[in-house]
Amino acid sequence: MPTQKAIIKFGLILACLLILMPGCSLRPNANKEQEPQASSQAQADLDPNRYLYPAFTQVEKHENIVYANKPNAKGSMEKLLLDLYEPAQDSLKARPVLLMAHGGSFSYGSKSDMAKFADVFAKMGYVVISADYRLRDNANEDWTGAVNDAIDDMGSLYDWIEQNGAEYGIDPGKIAVSGESAGGELTLTFMNAGDRIWKSRDKSHIFAVINLYGPMSSPHEIDPQDPPVLFIHGTEDRTADYGETLKMVKQHQAKGVYTELYTMEGEGHGTDKYWTDVLFEMTQFLHKTLLKHWSPDLTIKEGPVLVSSRGDRFRITLEQKAEKSGEIRVKAPDSWEVQEKDDKDGAVQYEISVPSETSRDYYPVSFQLSDKKGKVAADTSLYVNLKNPLELTLKPGISTDGQNKLVNIL
Repeated sequence: MPTQKAIIKFGLILACLLILMPGCSLRPNANKEQEPQASSQAQADLDPNRYLYPAFTQVEKHENIVYANKPNAKGSMEKLLLDLYEPAQDSLKARPVLLMAHGGSFSYGSKSDMAKFADVFAKMGYVVISADYRLRDNANEDWTGAVNDAIDDMGSLYDWIEQNGAEYGIDPGKIAVSGESAGGELTLTFMNAGDRIWKSRDKSHIFAVINLYGPMSSPHEIDPQDPPVLFIHGTEDRTADYGETLKMVKQHQAKGVYTELYTMEGEGHGTDKYWTDVLFEMTQFLHKTLLKHWSPDLTIKEGPVLVSSRGDRFRITLEQKAEKSGEIRVKAPDSWEVQEKDDKDGAVQYEISVPSETSRDYYPVSFQLSDKKGKVAADTSLYVNLKNPLELTLKPGISTDGQNKLVNIL
């Protein structure tokens, strides 16, 4: 049976193809039974399909919007611009927004550098903003000043979303920040800038942080109240040391911040060899943090969504911290059979049987860890995307290596 990861990757590869071939369509055959579609804000909040697969075929781009005017290092006023990407013909009025910061050592780079990422995630249902920030001809001469300028610009971008987000269908209470290289460093320093940035702003509006191979050359204190952080880095990076990322992961975990690391074996400073895998990891991370289907003490190895079929059996692996002990309660749909299997090294496997007469739909399965007094100490959940058995068949996908070769990704 094809894995859940392979199926989601198939959708991601199709999304990548749409960047190169804007005329192609993912609309299903009119005579074929379709997946549940989001028709209201409430359905979108509950429907996991929206933010895991390319639900839209076209993206509307709003270019060169001024979000601030500030003096730069040369003493002249500079207009700071953003590009905003949104799914075309989307009926939702309050959507999560993904901020993306470009790299370039705070000396070069542009908002257009993140267009490839922005196009993919807009087709999944997010609003995506890629913004310019103040740069310096030689940031190394005053690295602290260059970083501080960029941090202040991120604060202004945050303010612009608060003041203007509704005009573009943005929910200002659901913000994710991400960046590559220097942009990755910027996301972390922005999150931990203390009262300078956050005294008059609400950090709880940010639900996720993603650092793509960003170094940490500026000292900062990690806030234990930070949202979950995903680090993505290549082992052969000669620009930003992979070992420094390992240290940052441990530092965040020591502060109690939920942290994940995706290692790109043999990759340098970028994602060339791992483009589809990186999209998959980012998609999974954003989805489960957006829906709050995560817990630092209780995690589901298979991720937030698992694909199965009617009449089938599947296993879910639940991992818990060793110091967190107690009773685990599983809540599944009525008539679904749940059996506990292996239990070792803090991981428990549950085998779940789905009756053959179950309707084709999304179903939640939740887990709660209770202490000796019956108080819930941790909880997490996932959705089961139940399909017809004949839908889970092997089929070709299209590679993203630029040659459009057919490959069997399942």
